[in-house]
Amino acid sequence: MKDESIRILLVDDQYLFIESLKLVLESLEQDLQVVGTAANGEEAISFLEEQEADLVLLDVRMPVMDGVAAAGIIRSRWPEISVIMLTTFEDDEYVAD
Repeated sequence: MKDESIRILLVDDQYLFIESLKLVLESLEQDLQVVGTAANGEEAISFLEEQEADLVLLDVRMPVMDGVAAAGIIRSRWPEISVIMLTTFEDDEYVAD
């Protein structure tokens, strides 16, 4: 039987948030698998160059490379990967750009 888990990369500069989200996602559904975490967009790109993911959950505001810049690179290099942007700020216009 083929493993049909959805492989998720979590990207946020807040370590406790990422670990909490990982725990929640993996306990909610058996078919969700967090394959890695990254603290900024640059780390996310490096991760994807080495490992596969089906979905990337990206924080909008991070040091080094923000989520908006990382999403653009991910969408151009790996169009098959879905990207969901996360933010606690009202960044609608910034993300839309």
